[in-house]
Amino acid sequence: MRSAGGVPHIHELIDFTVAIFVVHEGKVLVIHHRKLDRWLPLGGHIELDEEPEIAALREAKEESGLDVELLGERPPTTEPGTRALIAPRFLDIHRISDTHEHIGLIYFARVKGGSLDLAAEEHHDIRWVTAEELDALQPPMSDAVKWYCRQALAEITAAGTANGPGLAPAPGVVSEAATTPEALAAVELAAGGLVWGQGQHAGRLLLIHRPHRNDWSLPKGKVDAGETPEAAAVREVREETGVTARLVRVASPVHYPRGERLKVVLYWHMEAAEVPAFRPNAEVDELLWATPTEALARLTHETERELVRRETATAVSGSVRGARLDRLWAALAVAEAQATEPPASVPATAERLAAARTAAALLDKARAAAAAANVDLGWSWLHEVDRVRVVNLADGPLLARVLSLEEEAEAKLKDWRREAVKRLLVNARERAKAGGPLPAEIRPAVEAAVQEAVGVLNAQANNRYHQLRVIGENLRRLVVALAAVLGALLVLFAFSGVGSRWSDGDWSTLAGVALFGALGGGLSAIFQFSRPAAVKIPDALLQGWITLGRPLIGAVSALFIYMALRAELIPLLTLKQSGAPAYYAFAFIAGFSERLVFSAVGQVAGPRKSEPEK
Repeated sequence: MRSAGGVPHIHELIDFTVAIFVVHEGKVLVIHHRKLDRWLPLGGHIELDEEPEIAALREAKEESGLDVELLGERPPTTEPGTRALIAPRFLDIHRISDTHEHIGLIYFARVKGGSLDLAAEEHHDIRWVTAEELDALQPPMSDAVKWYCRQALAEITAAGTANGPGLAPAPGVVSEAATTPEALAAVELAAGGLVWGQGQHAGRLLLIHRPHRNDWSLPKGKVDAGETPEAAAVREVREETGVTARLVRVASPVHYPRGERLKVVLYWHMEAAEVPAFRPNAEVDELLWATPTEALARLTHETERELVRRETATAVSGSVRGARLDRLWAALAVAEAQATEPPASVPATAERLAAARTAAALLDKARAAAAAANVDLGWSWLHEVDRVRVVNLADGPLLARVLSLEEEAEAKLKDWRREAVKRLLVNARERAKAGGPLPAEIRPAVEAAVQEAVGVLNAQANNRYHQLRVIGENLRRLVVALAAVLGALLVLFAFSGVGSRWSDGDWSTLAGVALFGALGGGLSAIFQFSRPAAVKIPDALLQGWITLGRPLIGAVSALFIYMALRAELIPLLTLKQSGAPAYYAFAFIAGFSERLVFSAVGQVAGPRKSEPEK
């Protein structure tokens, strides 16, 4: 299939493709794809400005040499400018990469003419196979493709005419077994968005209330003629809500019958870029920014509630989440991959089964917190999951946890917490070192000790990150204040005449000194980022704000050193004779390492008079 064989994507996020299951004399035609190393039907991309039927016939001819006739229902139409198409037998959507998906139109077909020919550049092999031979293919065919093969064989064989099952039906005549349901006779294509808020609405989804339907829904609407689904999704969100949104990635599609038609809605995760004041209109009279949990309670239609359930597991884009939320999602993925129920080696008591149910409920809460971008609450629930699951660990992992907790406490805890963990685990440690299964009478005590130790470590982690958040907020305020003070000083020097006394009438010298100091501070920050190996995660979070302030600190340090030298407080250089190059050189050095400069100045200036020389 060319759609997955290396052909460039036609659209950025989603493409439309065709798959053709051709049946002849009780066998279905399959190919062994060279690049994918899979057994597949014929098929490929629907090219730009190409009709689906034409694409299916073209792909069948290019990949097999056969002329085929598509089977399906074509409704009669007589209106000028309207031409009905054969409905595909099935529709699906499949992921190609993390950022790209294909919507597949799946056709059943019969041979009309031509001769079978292998497209050697794309395929290792092409062959006719019976339903029984599908299971013997190597490499094994996927269950989904086998299901479609058997369905095509069953329906087309049952649709055989008097001319024999190997021939296509007469034009315009389609048997009941080969037709799609009436709901698939025509497809209404729509597009919409899971719009994630920013700022005060971070972690919340945009819902709309439609007065003419009296329902709560996600913003969506029809794809206009000549319009891409991506453009339609952005347009519909803007028209219904006034919000200008950016596409982030493809979400799962939704489809449901609407009268005698099938409505397919393609969704994208979006970020709200501009949120003007909402003006109620005939289509939408109310907006609501809701957390995923609130959205599940408010949305009227089950199809959209299910969409939100599926999509909030990977909810929002990187710019919304940030590094801390990315770490939370990664930890959630690990926690969800671990077994919740007690293993076979541990008796499934009522207490342990209750613990499994509690852990599962806590995981749901952690997932909801992550979807709402509430990192702190998410970690709190995950920590509690870790503690509750202790009782359902097998003997080996439980004893290994004892030893790992001791090492973790030694590395991370101080004072009474470290001693408390050691006392809790002292007996369990001896049991762990002895090895072997835990006696039934000892295991409850070991479980309780491990749970308490996990609780102490998690409490310390929560306290540590709370302290970092407080310090980070203070640093952010200081950086803003420092920037304001620096700007005010430069303006003062520029317009009050003060600068002329410090820069020989050229106030721009001061600006140059500040800029070179900021450049030195920025370069120092780059060097700091280039040495991350020894930095622990909590320290890295704190250093982030410090790093952001380094250019400002560098500018202020450079101005201070410059003024001290200009005032001849430090007999280091006669700067009046040295000129601007010397100013800027000292400014850069001061910005790069203010501590180094102060130390060097102190050494040159000598000890203070009140202190004896050593």
